Formats: sequence, C-alpha cells, structure tokens
Amino acid sequence: MSGTDFVQVNYSLGDREADVPEFASEFGATTWVQFFLKFILSNPAVTAVIPGTDKLEYMLDNLQAGRGPLPDPALRKRMVQFWDSLA
Repeated sequence: MSGTDFVQVNYSLGDREADVPEFASEFGATTWVQFFLKFILSNPAVTAVIPGTDKLEYMLDNLQAGRGPLPDPALRKRMVQFWDSLA
C-alpha cells in the first residue's frame, strides 16, 4: 500500500454498519483507528507499528490505541471474524 491508500465505508443514519462493534469496548477501542491499531499491536510477532498521519487529531487517536488493554488471542479471532463478516 502506498501513503495515499484509504478505506471508504458507507455510513449514514440509515446505514450504521461502520460503527465500532460493541465488543471493541472490551479492549478500550473507541474508534476504527484504535480497533485496527490494537489488533496490530496485540500480535506478538509485531515489534513496531508505524501509523501514517499528517494531522494532530489523527496522531492523538493513534496514541490512544497504545493505552489500556490489548486484545488477547480470542478477541483477535473475534475481530477477524467481525471484519470478514462485513464483506
């Protein structure tokens, strides 16, 4: 992926599937950024995470992913299953 890649999701009052899943609160994720970063950070094979950002508010959101608990293997599996269900 290049530095200009992005993910577009359909989100409106009538289509709220883009909300962060309720179980994300079990490991302190309140945004999709934190959900994705906590997934990466919780992988024991990962030694460094370098999220790209160019805005202060994005950096602050990224930093929140490093706070609080990280998903355990069971929650990581649940995250994968949830993500796969969106396709």
